[in-house]
Amino acid sequence: MPDNSRSKSKGKRQRSYIDPNESKLDRFHRVAESRVRKALKAIRVVTACTNTARYEWTPEDVDRIQAAFSDELEVLASGLAGGKSKASDFTFRR
Repeated sequence: MPDNSRSKSKGKRQRSYIDPNESKLDRFHRVAESRVRKALKAIRVVTACTNTARYEWTPEDVDRIQAAFSDELEVLASGLAGGKSKASDFTFRR
């Protein structure tokens, strides 16, 4: 007989128990802390591209990367201030 106790969605984490008594502020702190840590780790991975022994780049490349980070931080700030903004993807292609 097949094991029906597993989730049907492959590759997705199952939600852990959510405390119905958790305040919105506590939930924000819990979730935001985890997401900020992941974002900082991702930035450190991009920072590894500054290894001049392995990579080269142009000033235009640097400007595009910095603009992408700056734009996304503006989206974040707007969202936290209650506004709406649309995030965009990054590419070196024009």
